[in-house]
Amino acid sequence: MAVLNQKLISIETYLDRVRGMWVGKFIGGTLGAPIEGIKDRHSFTPGDLRPELAENDDTDLQILWLHALEEHGPGLTSDDMIREWLEHYPAPWAEYGVMRANWQSGLKPPETGRHNNWFYHAGMGCPIRSEIWGAVCPGAPELAAKYAEQDGVLDHTGDAVEAEKFLAAMDASIFVEDDLSRLLDIGQSVVDPESEFYDLVVTVRQWAVEYDWETCRRRILNRFGHPEMTHVLQNLGFVILGLIQGEGDFESTICKAINCGYDSDCTAASAGAIIGGLLGFSGLPSHLRDAVPGEYQLSKFMVGFPREGSLDALCNSCGYWAQKVIAYHQSDIELEGEYSHEPIAVEAQKLPSVLADQPDHPNWSLVGPFFRPWDERFQQNEKYPDHGLATMPSIAYFAHNDSGIDTDYLDGEGAFDLAALLALPCDLKHTEKALDDRLPLGSLDTSLDRPWVGYAYTEFELPESIDLWLMFGSSGPFRVFLDGKCVLKSDSYQPLTPVSFAVEQRFVKGDHRLLIKFASTSNQPVLYFALKEHDGMHWHQKPFYLKTIWKNDF
Repeated sequence: MAVLNQKLISIETYLDRVRGMWVGKFIGGTLGAPIEGIKDRHSFTPGDLRPELAENDDTDLQILWLHALEEHGPGLTSDDMIREWLEHYPAPWAEYGVMRANWQSGLKPPETGRHNNWFYHAGMGCPIRSEIWGAVCPGAPELAAKYAEQDGVLDHTGDAVEAEKFLAAMDASIFVEDDLSRLLDIGQSVVDPESEFYDLVVTVRQWAVEYDWETCRRRILNRFGHPEMTHVLQNLGFVILGLIQGEGDFESTICKAINCGYDSDCTAASAGAIIGGLLGFSGLPSHLRDAVPGEYQLSKFMVGFPREGSLDALCNSCGYWAQKVIAYHQSDIELEGEYSHEPIAVEAQKLPSVLADQPDHPNWSLVGPFFRPWDERFQQNEKYPDHGLATMPSIAYFAHNDSGIDTDYLDGEGAFDLAALLALPCDLKHTEKALDDRLPLGSLDTSLDRPWVGYAYTEFELPESIDLWLMFGSSGPFRVFLDGKCVLKSDSYQPLTPVSFAVEQRFVKGDHRLLIKFASTSNQPVLYFALKEHDGMHWHQKPFYLKTIWKNDF
């Protein structure tokens, strides 16, 4: 293909490419949504693609940003964006829920994406929102990256924000470039060269040329993989793999991305948007192009929005706002033509309440470490005695110990309270203020090279009687005592996540005691505790409970 004029974009080129971008986004997301989160390899072929424009949060939020431009104009800020989000998109999942809780606790962007977001900060939730910024910044990749960064910091930080910048710059450049390698260069140019994401881009671009699909996928997972299926590094690696090995074919590109698994709706949608934009709607396979419906779908989470919209209106509104963005920022790009435009009919909603000036986390009194009094005797081997003296125990006993997680080191764990804490010797107790929902265990000597047990104690008040989800994460064995009763326990080992353990719990109004017992054996203990609303739904569908009053005066 010939290189396009990089300063002047005709209305025909713009509408063809923006339509190809959105159709590719919708088709890829529609195909990938039913298998989202499955980490296996898949076997989709071009015959599996359907010309459907189904609902997906990957596109919902970009329609929201188009509305945000209507409300605030090209000078909109991160603060404008987050208020529109909280007004119209009350989804409680993962980083979306963390962002919402942070804002309600008094934080503003970029802190809404940083604070207490230790697990989801590098997710795919913001890279999937990149296309709208490319569409309204045609031919201006650095400007698109700037808007993408304002967007990304709402609920992410670090590599995820870099990934949204990368994709937005590529999306912006599809209107003036025909070469995929050149697009990748442009995307790479706006990424922080010190970031791990930059390393991913450089590395996967090389691997995708040198190795077959299966080898490249395996290398991505071995070097950049993460157990959380939405983690940005592995998934953007799959997008780059699909784009390069798709060799300019729309269907092959989407299939090579989606067949990598993991966050499949996002990878297929992002790859589909870029290849769809490069080819333009006119360059899509005719059997898909001819059957694409004229309406796209929005999900029920888009509160105040109609449930469907016109694809023609979406493409024209992007062109309308692109001209305004170009003029506002005095870009040297000229977008020709007049674009029909009618704002989406949106009903205003009430913002959630701001409940605090800043987030509050508990003081934890840490008690320990304790070591098991090992009084069992391993007998010597009868056939081959371990020692010369029969009175000596087995050599295995000499070397062996465990933490004794079921030993009551407090002489009454169920009754443990503030009075019992105050009665303990000073060398066994320390108090630390938590900085987020993870327990601060630093004052316990975690360098000990033998098994031990520790406790963490705090108190809190609830202003109401309520059913809640008690959420817990731990790297090793633990016991959770609520008001003296053991409500959760595990002897397993696993990476720390905020979703490892959950228990339904009825709380009465008033004061509560929380004692967490944990073991350190071959790995360092790390712990997480939070409360989520219940209302008869799975905890993944509910926001964090933010009315807890922590008793921080002990």
